[in-house]
Amino acid sequence: MKVTKMRKMLLLALAGLLVVTLCIGCTQDTAETPAETPSEQPSTAQPEQPAETAQEEPEEAPEQEASGDYKYPGAVGKTATIILKDLTNPVWIQAAAGAQAAAEEFGMDLEVAAPVVSNNNDEQIQLVQQAIAKKKDIVILTPADSTGIVPAVTELNEANIPVINLNTKINNESGKANSETFVVADNITCATLCATELAKLAGEEGEAIILQGPSGGQVTIDLTKGAEDTFAKYPNIKIVDKKDAKFDRATGYSVTQDMLITYPNLKIIFSCNDEMALGALKAVEEAGKQDDIVIGGIDGNQDALAAIKEGRLDVTVYKNFWLQAYTATEAAARFLNGEKLEELIPIDLSVVTKDNVDEYIEKNIEYSKYEPKQ
Repeated sequence: MKVTKMRKMLLLALAGLLVVTLCIGCTQDTAETPAETPSEQPSTAQPEQPAETAQEEPEEAPEQEASGDYKYPGAVGKTATIILKDLTNPVWIQAAAGAQAAAEEFGMDLEVAAPVVSNNNDEQIQLVQQAIAKKKDIVILTPADSTGIVPAVTELNEANIPVINLNTKINNESGKANSETFVVADNITCATLCATELAKLAGEEGEAIILQGPSGGQVTIDLTKGAEDTFAKYPNIKIVDKKDAKFDRATGYSVTQDMLITYPNLKIIFSCNDEMALGALKAVEEAGKQDDIVIGGIDGNQDALAAIKEGRLDVTVYKNFWLQAYTATEAAARFLNGEKLEELIPIDLSVVTKDNVDEYIEKNIEYSKYEPKQ
């Protein structure tokens, strides 16, 4: 009996111990499970949801909203290159600023480029090829050489990159150098206005010379023609010489020095730009002939306007290079927006003399606020 009772007690103790062990095991499992769950959930579901939200929340919506704020939504974010003749002449610096102001207004990404050597056709061709390599959406081109640039324009056409022709016409006799439009302050009209004013100031008589830019440029061709045709209307005005002064002030100075010796009775100097006119003015003043010779230029740069205000230079024609480049860049934006462009987009011209020079000085000061980005 005692043995039986002892066995029963032993069995009960073992059963109790087993129950305790099982309870402890269950408690540990339950304690471990919550510890694992929080560590797994943040590393999977939670970070992914914000990431998905950022990707799915269309970036298109802000873009569309931004595009809608611009006048030409199809141009927003598009890339363009404007290639000028140089970035040393004040008028081309002004043009660069005008183009950049338009690009900013219309949401375009614009690169300004120009040859290191002023009016260098080979460098301009290289700049065109760089624009093609960069796969630009459009190119605005002011050729230094109307015919020499043709192969580069043909390359742009073959690459399906549209061209906006600015200031100097591309010679497309071959039909293989196409552009969408031509933005210009008409050069024959420029020359006519300047030469007419010079003829009046000279009393419609006297010997005249023409200071030209590099041969081959349509600007030089047109300005020379305009001056020749205008002076031909005055029987007592005779053009005695035409010289290439490279659109450069220093060259205009040296060429005029020679002309003053060759033609001592010279009375009229027609210059195809203001820089050469200012060089000629220096030579004339050094020779003490400022009261005997009238001098006129083309462009309306700030130095020329200042010389007119001082009573030293007689006339210029304001071509508004800022507005030319702004208009060409707007034409590019219009084209990228799907619009068909006019064949010719003209820019208004103004004759500037001492009577109205202040107006144009103020205009240039206003434009100078838009400094071109380097």
